[in-house]
This record gives sequence, structure tokens and C-alpha cells, in this order.
Amino acid sequence: YVVLNERGEEVERGEQFIQPGIPLPPDIPRITGITDEMLEGAPPFSVVAPRIRDLFASCTTAVGHNLPFDKRITDLELA
Repeated sequence: YVVLNERGEEVERGEQFIQPGIPLPPDIPRITGITDEMLEGAPPFSVVAPRIRDLFASCTTAVGHNLPFDKRITDLELA
């Protein structure tokens, strides 16, 4: 992710793997390149949820790859 201020200046950049708590379905590594081994030690969603909530609450525009899917999953997890 990248966070920009109102002038379009970058103020934060990062990425975050999240431990789903279950093994990944076989097609996920093929589609994303992400493996179960890469998720070892990653925090569960409940740990990163407050930060994600704050990031979305502080922005007026969100841009990302496949963002509608990510938003649906995030909305379900935050409910």
C-alpha cells in the first residue's frame, strides 16, 4: 500500500501479509505467487484490522489491484 497526503505526496508505503488461519487453496499460489510458507509468522486479520480501518477512514480515494475483491473481504472481516 501507499498512503498519499492531500498534496499527493507519499507519507507511507508498505505491505502486509495476513495469516488466514487455514491452508491456502491450491490455486492461490498459482494465481498470486503467495504460499503458505510466506504466511508463516504473519499476524491474523484481527491484529492488523485497526490499522486497515484507520487507513481507509483517513483516505478519500483508494487505488489498488483487484480492490473491489479486497474491499468485500475487508468489509466482511470488519463487520
